[in-house]
Amino acid sequence: MFPIVTDLEQFKRSVGEKPEIKFMEQSNGTIVGCYLISNESTFDNVYALECRGIVFDKNGKVIARPLSKFFNVNQQPDTQLEVIDWSKVVRVMDKRDGSMIHTVKVVDDVKPAVPGARFTLKSKKSYESDVAVAARAFLAKGSKSSSGHERGYVELCNHVTDLGMTAIFEYTSPTARIVLPYAKDDLVLLHVRENVTGRYLTIAELKDLGDRFNVPGVASATLNDEGSATFDDILDAIKNDPKKLYELYETVENLEGWIFQFENGDMVKMKTKWYMDRHHLMTFVRERDIAEAVLHETLDDQKAFWVGEGIDISEIVEIENRVVRELNELIADITDMYEKVKHLDRKTIALTYGQDGENYPYFKHLMLKFSGKEPDYVGLYEDKFLKQNFSIRQLNLLQSVAEEE
Repeated sequence: MFPIVTDLEQFKRSVGEKPEIKFMEQSNGTIVGCYLISNESTFDNVYALECRGIVFDKNGKVIARPLSKFFNVNQQPDTQLEVIDWSKVVRVMDKRDGSMIHTVKVVDDVKPAVPGARFTLKSKKSYESDVAVAARAFLAKGSKSSSGHERGYVELCNHVTDLGMTAIFEYTSPTARIVLPYAKDDLVLLHVRENVTGRYLTIAELKDLGDRFNVPGVASATLNDEGSATFDDILDAIKNDPKKLYELYETVENLEGWIFQFENGDMVKMKTKWYMDRHHLMTFVRERDIAEAVLHETLDDQKAFWVGEGIDISEIVEIENRVVRELNELIADITDMYEKVKHLDRKTIALTYGQDGENYPYFKHLMLKFSGKEPDYVGLYEDKFLKQNFSIRQLNLLQSVAEEE
């Protein structure tokens, strides 16, 4: 399933000439291979799938191998719900809403950021991203389990690094929020991979590591916060009738989704509709979308949602006020003109202000008032000013340092 990787140059040749995949030399002497953007042809071979932050030392030896690229159910021809062999699923995990962090063997005399470590931590693309720096600080200060026992993150990562493997975590934090809120900083062990072969350790191997070093692993799947279904329930359900996933997609709340892992280590993911709707509302809102929502009187519900999620809506309110002000100015313009000319007959007004709107841009709407009809001011504003006055600039509603996929 996963290619043997031993040499950087051979790996580059196997990836092929893809301008969207870069091999970037870092200040610590390592080379990071990662895609910057992607399209349908980016991941057309197994080597390209590994370009998600794979790390080589200056001699071309692979020293870190984070998660390979994997896709959503129904995203690719071989991940269609009806094509997937669900009988091969061996693990179902809750998908945490955070940033991938992984270990990298410290090379040469580079001083590790964490005392006693023979590794450093990196996010997908960078050693110095906000989440990578925060994760190193988290390890440096140490943490305890709910029972009061010290967690052995550094010891686990040293052990894995010495064996030529990479420990892969999900970092979540109140300051690195994407959609789901997390009350405190946390690192949860997702996987451990062999650097050369790419093999993912089994569930039993991961559990042994977690138990040995008192490090938390990602939870097996539950349907909701109350855990109303077990891992076995979900696994049995999808193996007997994969279409039940559609029901889960539509109905489950307070969860990003699930990751399904197969016998060969490959994975697919599925996010809930609840999460996707909120992700759109919280991360893909443009200035023009807000203005349009004001005009269609749908903003109130969205504002209530954002406030409930603890989001600062001051920029939203500014756009709302601007739309209302400009719409009122448009209404006043047409009303004032009507008051100015209402004593004239229609022919005189047409000759004076018609002329295909050259003398008065809202002539048609003015004449509606003469017919005793109120113009569609909202439609006029949307047609004339929405695109002109409001950009497709994306609003940064969440001040987050998360590194999203």
